[in-house]
Amino acid sequence: KLSAVSQDHVIVTQKIKGVVGVTIPALYIEASGKAQLVTSLVSYFTANPDRSMTWMRTRSRALGLFYDYCAALSRNNTSPMSYQDMMARFGISLANGTIEPKTATDELQLYWPPSSIENAKRLISSLREYIEWCSYKNLVPQNLKLRKDQLPTDEQTYIKYLYQAHIAKSFMFLGHSMKTSQIARTMAELQNLMPVNFAAKTSKIVENSKHFPDQYVSLLLKEGFVKNSLATDVFEREDITAKMITLLMMFGGTRHSEPYHIWFNDVIPQTDGSCKIFLRHPSESKTYMPGETTKNRKQYLYEHGLLPRNSNSNSKSYKAGWKSLQVDQDYSAPVQFIHPGAEKMFRELYIIYIKSYRPKLMKQRKENGGYMHPFLFVSNWNGDIGAPYSMSAYRGALERAYERLNNAHGLNIKMLKKAGTAPHGMRHYFGQALTDLGLDMKVIQKCLRHRTIAAQSVYTEPNGDKIRVALDNALDRIKSGDSQLISRNTIKALGHYE
Repeated sequence: KLSAVSQDHVIVTQKIKGVVGVTIPALYIEASGKAQLVTSLVSYFTANPDRSMTWMRTRSRALGLFYDYCAALSRNNTSPMSYQDMMARFGISLANGTIEPKTATDELQLYWPPSSIENAKRLISSLREYIEWCSYKNLVPQNLKLRKDQLPTDEQTYIKYLYQAHIAKSFMFLGHSMKTSQIARTMAELQNLMPVNFAAKTSKIVENSKHFPDQYVSLLLKEGFVKNSLATDVFEREDITAKMITLLMMFGGTRHSEPYHIWFNDVIPQTDGSCKIFLRHPSESKTYMPGETTKNRKQYLYEHGLLPRNSNSNSKSYKAGWKSLQVDQDYSAPVQFIHPGAEKMFRELYIIYIKSYRPKLMKQRKENGGYMHPFLFVSNWNGDIGAPYSMSAYRGALERAYERLNNAHGLNIKMLKKAGTAPHGMRHYFGQALTDLGLDMKVIQKCLRHRTIAAQSVYTEPNGDKIRVALDNALDRIKSGDSQLISRNTIKALGHYE
């Protein structure tokens, strides 16, 4: 995949000295022939330790590419321009690239390929957020005066230049990339401060969210995870771990990353056949373990040599993201099953999982000298028996399940986001089912554990089939004369009168 390559900067993943559990993509820029660490960016990341590595990398990349752009202009002896023009040209170069298509030449020698408007907006927005934070923290040099033709050559002039661009409202030409609340505060300014308007290029119909295809649900649950139909041992016969995670996503609406944070005691089977399951904050929630009532999860894990699974310092296999969700005062949110059959199935699988399967693997892990952990789902991979189950392990299990169904039924199921067959499509299946049943929007919000109703629109918007049915019903009402706007004469003129 083509993307802009760094020239005058480098991004290095490293830990922050003296800060445990925080790994960042540190930015180094070339200043006076030497690599200089952008310390303000380190402070910025330190102030946002729970942000994802992707979020941090976007900011490091935005600052690095802007520095490259300024350095290239300086080497090319480009005529001085306003801060607003500079940011506008930078944004255009991000989106359109810097290579002249007809001649394959690049006068700036950057050789950036074309990107997308969305990518340009995201990077520009990142610059804006960063400099706003620097201004708030009084990190902008007050005594440094920039000449009109002075481009950034070190961190101090870099911050000052971005600040000058910010107060000149140079970032506003991509203002629609900001969050809704930010747009509302600056809408009046945006009308008059848009030197480059990308709106026409980015106006597009939002693609309908893809949910898991219903015709595959029963096949997946009944046959997909069966490894050996002749085996008498339930765990030799079926991949119970992957099946339980599937139930949580498809009928409990969890995100793909959330089941991996569940501890073995976060599931409480009830005597009536139901099952209480809680999603608890990876670090701030209590352990709910006997004798550990005063500790939160971060403290408990630390004592066992572990970090919360959403920490950026974790290995790829141990890492699992955590998106902000609506929790109570104890940092917990219940999983609500959409059907009691799915809840009962999960309960039964959990009981045998916690009584035999997990203890067996954890015992082997201890005998092999591995670390102990409280996470419910464990790996059965020979290389790391009993380790916390990984997101990639589930994806592999799901792909194998599709392969079994394809072979047995002549299907062609592939793991594709656009087909709804990727893990997140199961959460969309849950959200669409709630909408189809006509549940109140506040109830759906609670079931999806969203902090706002607006956040659930992507899960509940109508797809093409629903729109077609609704329009057909509307046409029947028009033909019967129910429409107050579309008259029978209009229908006759259109040739649709019957």
